[in-house]
Order: sequence, then C-alpha cells, then structure tokens
Amino acid sequence: MEGFRARDVHLLESQLEQYHQRLGGLAAELDELRRYHRLTLQKLPVGVCTLDSDGRILFWNAEIERYTGVRADDVLTWRPASLPEPWGKLLTDFTQGDQSHLPSQKLSLNGQLRWFSLHKAQLSERASHAGMVILLEDETDTLMLADKLAHHERLASIGRFAAGVAHEIGNPVTGIACLAQNLKLETDAEPVLETGEQILDQTKRISRIVQSLVRFAHAGRQDNSTQHEPVPLHDLIAEAIHLVSLDSRGRNQRYSNEVPSGLQVIGDAQQLLQIFVNLLNNACDASPDQGLISVSAGREDEKVIIRMLDEGSGIAPELQDRLFEPFFTTKDPGKGTGLGLPLVYNIIEEHYGNIEIFSPANKNQNKGTLVVITLPGLPTSEL
Repeated sequence: MEGFRARDVHLLESQLEQYHQRLGGLAAELDELRRYHRLTLQKLPVGVCTLDSDGRILFWNAEIERYTGVRADDVLTWRPASLPEPWGKLLTDFTQGDQSHLPSQKLSLNGQLRWFSLHKAQLSERASHAGMVILLEDETDTLMLADKLAHHERLASIGRFAAGVAHEIGNPVTGIACLAQNLKLETDAEPVLETGEQILDQTKRISRIVQSLVRFAHAGRQDNSTQHEPVPLHDLIAEAIHLVSLDSRGRNQRYSNEVPSGLQVIGDAQQLLQIFVNLLNNACDASPDQGLISVSAGREDEKVIIRMLDEGSGIAPELQDRLFEPFFTTKDPGKGTGLGLPLVYNIIEEHYGNIEIFSPANKNQNKGTLVVITLPGLPTSEL
C-alpha cells in the first residue's frame, strides 16, 4: 500500500475489528495473518515505531512504550517532534538524517544514564510515498557488561604487572635489608642502629605492598598464610601515625588518636597497618599545614566502627564513585599510582569489613573528608 495515511489505516483496522466475526474464507485468513504480524511487532524485545508517508506515527509497540513512558494511544498520528524530550529531538534528527544506524546514544532518563542504538529503513522504494520503520534498542546492559569485562581485564593486567614488580624489586630490597642488618656488626652507635632498624621496617613495608598488589590482582583468593587474630587497635593506629610522621608530608600535620586502649579488631596486623598508613597518607596530602587528622573508634555489637576525619580540601562529588578504581588518582603525575585505595578496599574486603567515604565532612565550610571503616571485633563471649 503506497501513500497510506495513519488515519486511514487506523480507521480500516477499527472496522476490521468490528467485522472480525463476520469475515470468512480468504478474508478471514488474511485478517488472521494481519493479527499475527501485528502481534509479532508488538511483542518484539526492541522498540518499534513506524511512520506513514506524512511522517506521522502509525505504530508504537509495547517495548518503545516502556522505554519512553508514552502510551501508543496517546502518540498515534503524532509526528516525532511532538514527543517529550529527549525522544522528540532524538527521533526527529534520526528520521531526517542520512544515517541508517546510530549506535550508543547516551540519554538521561529519570536521573539515570541509558544508551540506545537506532536503526531505520524506508518501507517503499518511492521516496515520495515512503513510510519508515524505526528500531530502538536498549544497549545499557550490554555496555555495562563490556565495562565489567574491561575492568576484569585491567585486574588481570595488574596481576601480570605485580609478578614483574615482585621479581624486580625483591632482589634489591633483600640487599638493602642485609646491609641494614650488618650495621650492628660494624658500629655500636645507637643513632646508626636505630636508623638501621627503621630501614629494615621500611623494607618489610615494601614487601607487604608488593604482596598486597598481588592479592588485589587475585581478589577473592585467600592467602592461606594470613592469620586473623585479635589486634589492639589503639596501638595499631599509633604505629601508623608514627610511620606516616617519618615522611616530610606527615611531619607537617597534627594527629589525634582517640581510639580506646582496650578495643581490639580481628585481622592481620600487618595488612591492617597498611590500610591506616595509606589512609593517613591520603589525609596528609589533602590537608593544609598543621591540619588535624583524628582517628576514633567504637564498638557496635560484634563490629568495630573506625572513623578517620581530616580538615583537607575534600573530594569533588563527581569523583567519589571512582575512588576505588585501579589507577584512578586525583594527584599530580608522579605523586600517586591510583592503587592505594583499591588496595585498601581489597584488604578490608578480605577482612569481611566495609569502607565508606563521606566528603565534604564539614558541609558548612565545604571541606574535610570522613572515612568510616567497619571491621570484625571480638565476639561478645570473649570480652
């Protein structure tokens, strides 16, 4: 049928519905075929819209109703430009454009981002009488799955990178540790011996960082050598503050360890120490000179809630969802690898804990960051 109009087709269909029971023979068979094809289009898992030769909407199936929130009864005989945004502009531009396929168009719907691909075809070889069919396909889930697969590939690349780092760093770190240990054979000077012990502590820390990188790359695989046992939290925070204070950026800050002296958490002391050293370093980087960084904690049932608060510049809202992504960093090139918070997240997950970051912590002054960590505490029966 050429030169058809939406009103004519809907009038004909309404008449066919009224006389459906009276049809017989070939007419009845043709009407059943019409119904079957129409139901097929209606049930397709992609949005289908057809336009008549005047560019008016002739068909609007259930899936496109779901995408747009616009009922077929309301839009039949409309032109696409009359549709609510963003659909009006999207479909109008597409129908008038030269492209037959338009992939991955990003739309904001009810505050959420969705991605759609569009396809179109003329329904007649005579352009002056041609109607058009438009297909609208929601690609959001497919693209999100692709992002997850890409994320997993990045984790795999970290694993390969970590293996190389462990091999390349292991030998020189062992050499440094041996030289530091030999100092006590060459001198009795207390300052030199104390420096040697600090060098040994830092070489152990380097080894732990490499091991944590490997654990992060193989997230979900438990290290059988890891021992989870009661750890005095106050002493752990004190040691982390001491280590951070050895660095120039840490010496310029003020610290407050408000953790009760008897409070204990269940975990691996060295891994937990790495968590707090990383978080304190981040707080130092964001804080002004002589800024206060406070750590407090309390028990809730069999969980221990730890709060670390700084007076720094805070974190922009648009960046907060990406904080735990590997290689993402807000620091200048050369000052951050983007692995600190992902490693922290992985260690806390291995300890059956949780971490949340709130910024700005001080909404009136629009500054500061609050990090809240939940870790297992001693069972009530053991207190």
